[in-house]
Amino acid sequence: MKPHQTSPYLAVGVDKRLSRQIYVIPVCLLAAVLLYTSFLPESPHTDAADRSVAQCASIAAPAGPGLGYNPAARVFTGSDRHVVGTPPTLIRNAKIWTGLKNGIEVIYGDVLLDKGVVVSLGSVSGDTLTRVKAASIAKTVDVFDAEGRWVTPGIVDLHSHIAVSSAPYLQGSADNNSKKGPILPWLRSIDALNTHDKSYALAIAGGVTTAQVLPGSANNIGGQSFLIKLRSTKERSAISKVLEPPQSLIANQTSDYLHWRHMKHACGENPSRVYSQSRMDSAWKFREAYESARKLKVAQDVFCSRVESISRARRRSWLWP
Repeated sequence: MKPHQTSPYLAVGVDKRLSRQIYVIPVCLLAAVLLYTSFLPESPHTDAADRSVAQCASIAAPAGPGLGYNPAARVFTGSDRHVVGTPPTLIRNAKIWTGLKNGIEVIYGDVLLDKGVVVSLGSVSGDTLTRVKAASIAKTVDVFDAEGRWVTPGIVDLHSHIAVSSAPYLQGSADNNSKKGPILPWLRSIDALNTHDKSYALAIAGGVTTAQVLPGSANNIGGQSFLIKLRSTKERSAISKVLEPPQSLIANQTSDYLHWRHMKHACGENPSRVYSQSRMDSAWKFREAYESARKLKVAQDVFCSRVESISRARRRSWLWP
């Protein structure tokens, strides 16, 4: 080897060591950063920010089931209101009004119910009956012979004051109206629901299974209404009767979509009679209420836009506390 000549093997060895050092340095820096950030004190604002992000996302989400919602899937999963241990029910020899074909279809046959939903209609096969029976906890099926009587879908009463104008009608249980002002959107019919109303049985006997319970019509905006099932529940509470309760009523629900909320409005003679106002007054009350709501919506949108900006900044930075 000539003087001052570098061995090619030595050069390669030096390059490999330098290469290892080059890779080790950023790895060590990354580990140090992660270790440092793991010991950073949690900002008192982090929880509030997370809650704000979730709240704004919930506000922006549309109400109701998504495009992928398939009611037929409940044939296998059952109703969320099914009482565990209730045996399947087979109604034989019925005259069945299905509600199909613009409401004129009538068929003769059987109806099989299991887990709170209709499993089969018309001609129920032996295989279906055996499968449902085997899968039930009771290992049995309740059978009723309709002897040609009518079987119809349950009637949904979309405008009802049941349980807030309950029977027997007494002054102490007359909770359908508040006369504290014509615009009362904060009131809730569920807060006045009487679970001992004798008219539940009368309505069920007439085929009604579901009702939307509204506040009365004394006010232009009388408050929030709720849909309930009329049958009794083991809890015997008002909330246990509610269908699709909103998040404002029951938090931390497992539903995969945002439930609808409902509001009672009245434009007729009742608000005029109760508050000695004309229809011009009613129209002004509606405009005033909705203008207030519009201003709140604008302020809410500004707030949520700011929340989203902060959320994006957090995602871009590891060290945002």
